[in-house]
Amino acid sequence: MDFNQFFEIYQEITKECPFSNDPTETFYYNEQDKLDNNLLVQKCIEIDISGAFPSLCKYIFGENSPFVKKIFEFDNKFERNKFIAVQMTHNNNLIENGLKLLNSYCKIVSLGYVYNNFANVTIIEYKKDGCIFTGSLNYNKNDDFNNYIQTDMGIQFHIDLISQYLRFNKTSIFNYLNKPIEVKGKYKNCPKYLQETMLPKIFNGEFFKSQESQNGIKKIYSELYYQILYNGALHSDTNYYYKFNNKFIQSNGELNVTPANPKYVLFNFLFPIITLIKT
Repeated sequence: MDFNQFFEIYQEITKECPFSNDPTETFYYNEQDKLDNNLLVQKCIEIDISGAFPSLCKYIFGENSPFVKKIFEFDNKFERNKFIAVQMTHNNNLIENGLKLLNSYCKIVSLGYVYNNFANVTIIEYKKDGCIFTGSLNYNKNDDFNNYIQTDMGIQFHIDLISQYLRFNKTSIFNYLNKPIEVKGKYKNCPKYLQETMLPKIFNGEFFKSQESQNGIKKIYSELYYQILYNGALHSDTNYYYKFNNKFIQSNGELNVTPANPKYVLFNFLFPIITLIKT
């Protein structure tokens, strides 16, 4: 099977996907952002291509290509992808529109794999090299499609199971089945107190049974408590409780280095989570 046949199968198996038809259209997709609604999904799956760009460059250019050999001289994932991005953007001798091509391949491979191996698929969130979705394992609808991905392209996937997925204020929260909770998007790198203490309590239900925890967040995110820490130059405590990526949540929900009333942490971050979990 050549790539044209592979792509024909892709078009057939992803015909129910709302954004799969044009492989050159690669973008961040989230249904909740489009509808401007908060979202809670129970029991979903996250899949991404392991070493997406390096693996695809090996497929496109061949493992003996000097460009590919140089890629794998870098041990660090970030440095590998940085090198690929720079070369694809500025080295006209490689390939035209290289980054766009890589993103297209990522989309075809990841969506194709999902729709080929799962039934009743609903894509919740899509990014360049993978997606979050709900669906039931259907084994494979087309053996040739899977074989081409795994054998001809040399692609492997990383898959995680998610107990609960939340989306609000352009922020995604992943309560994974077998690894720590992650916060991504607008409010990534949230305060350690929230990441390590409050979110686990909220997701395991302990928060809702503990009046002490509920009173605790009212105290910590009060103007008085914040002023005590801030005016006392207790910077580590201020970071621990209030700072998202070294910034404060403002009245409009945006992040800025300017100190702001801590109640905005409640209104824009904690309360949406608590409300979604309770409902």
